[in-house]
Amino acid sequence: MKIEPSEFLPIGNEFQKIFGISFGKFIDMRFLLARKELVFNLLKFTDWLEECYPDECSIDGVSYNAVVERKFGKRGVKMIKKLLK
Repeated sequence: MKIEPSEFLPIGNEFQKIFGISFGKFIDMRFLLARKELVFNLLKFTDWLEECYPDECSIDGVSYNAVVERKFGKRGVKMIKKLLK
C-alpha cells in the first residue's frame, strides 16, 4: 500500500484504536523511509495474534480473518484488508 506521509499518522492512530498496539510494530520502516511505501508485515501480525490469542488461533479450520473479526470486529478486518492492498 503506497501512502503519502500525511496519511501515516491517521492510519497509525486508527490501527492503535482498533488493535490496542502500535502500528509501527507491523510495518517495514525501510520501505517507508526509502520509497514512501507502506508495507504491512502480515507474518508479524499473525505471530502477534497467535501470541495474544493462542486458543482462538489454534482451533482447526479457523482463519486469522475469523479471529480478527471475533476479537476486533468488522473494523479490524477492514483495516487489515486496507493494509494488504
